[in-house]
Amino acid sequence: MGTFCHTGFSIDPSETANAVIGAIMQHQLKWGDPLGVIFDHGSANMSEKVSKYLNEHGIEAVAVGLSNPKGNGTDEGAFSQMKQILGEIRLDASSPESLAKGVLENLIQVYVQMRNKQPLHKQATTPVMNMQCPVTDIQKEMERQRIANHKAMRNNDDANQPKIDRLSAIIAYHGLNPEPLALKRALDCICHYDLAAIAEAEKAFLKAVNRDGNRKTLPYFFGILKNVQQKIDDARYQDYCNKRYNQQAMLETERLIELKEQKPEPPTVIGIVKMAAIAVTAKISSIKKMTIGRVQERLQELLKGKKYIGPLKKQIINAIGSLRNLDLNQQEQVWNMIQSILYPKSTPESVTSFS
Repeated sequence: MGTFCHTGFSIDPSETANAVIGAIMQHQLKWGDPLGVIFDHGSANMSEKVSKYLNEHGIEAVAVGLSNPKGNGTDEGAFSQMKQILGEIRLDASSPESLAKGVLENLIQVYVQMRNKQPLHKQATTPVMNMQCPVTDIQKEMERQRIANHKAMRNNDDANQPKIDRLSAIIAYHGLNPEPLALKRALDCICHYDLAAIAEAEKAFLKAVNRDGNRKTLPYFFGILKNVQQKIDDARYQDYCNKRYNQQAMLETERLIELKEQKPEPPTVIGIVKMAAIAVTAKISSIKKMTIGRVQERLQELLKGKKYIGPLKKQIINAIGSLRNLDLNQQEQVWNMIQSILYPKSTPESVTSFS
């Protein structure tokens, strides 16, 4: 089968039988014996030595007609392409450096020309054809965006480079020898830890291996690192909770102050009871104290002009029993607070049911 693949060549001072056999042997070393070879009528090709070699390996010799270079097929085509690409070759042999430079320039010229004729990434068009295609403004903008995204991704990788360098230094210093897969997983995982946690874990790991050499393993280091990172994360979360709690407390205080400064509405039994419930459930002492004072003021205002407090007491007990968001103990605390305001010198002697 004709593949048109060039598989061997030989460069000699003259065309000899040994040169022909050498080119055939290059093919045999890689691909085995060919079924046949196409020759012109050169003296070396038609020599007895070449014929004997072909017969020993079962290779057919196919000679083309006289004065028919096209019959050589891809051989002559290859020389034709080389002449087009290289043109006239002139090498400066005045010094070894000049000669080497000339050879390299011609080799690179061949590579560039041939590379530009080969499609990339299974495309139908070649690189040189792509260069000749017009580009729209939209395509230019899309390419700019692609480059920007690529640079942003590279910058993100650079941010993790100090962590990777730190881990590499630890591995080199302690002479660790992890498996390739374990090393790749370690390099990926280290990027998810804080640099401060890595430094702290490195100190702890050094102390641990000094006490026990059997601990000098990569999994043991990552076990320490995981615990250190967890402590840092817990501290950050605790700080976040404290700041959030203080912020909520400040907002609640501001809200209560704002309510206090507003024009007061006529006091009601249910309003007083709900305010007393806030005082019972408040966690901050300043809010609790301010709310109790507010309950006392509203209750005193409600008592003005009343000769008997029995009906009012019954209304308060019923209102406390209607607060389903409080348990029985909290309801009792609300009643004790209000009762201490109604009867300053009295103390509760029995438990009152509000269900």
